[in-house]
Amino acid sequence: MGSDGKALAEMAQEAIRRYQSNPLSFFLPHGREWSDEVRTYANGKLVVPPSSYPKKYGNDVVAFLNDWESDLSIIIAPNQVGKSSALVAWTGFRVLPCKPD
Repeated sequence: MGSDGKALAEMAQEAIRRYQSNPLSFFLPHGREWSDEVRTYANGKLVVPPSSYPKKYGNDVVAFLNDWESDLSIIIAPNQVGKSSALVAWTGFRVLPCKPD
């Protein structure tokens, strides 16, 4: 294994160590992308207003996870889109000691 291979192996081992110590830090939330336009779905049956959170969050779920002002959260969405994962992460960030970054 050359020096590039050794460096890659060391990076992988470090990532595994970090994951094992804090799996929640590797959570990659997906959601509806930030938009400044009204979005319509299901032939106009569902109308979503422009995003009301800062664009820096990129999508609805990242913004949801970074909302530290609300004491209660409710997610309404179809089946199999990640609601449970997002809520578990939201709860974990509030129950476990976490660094903001």
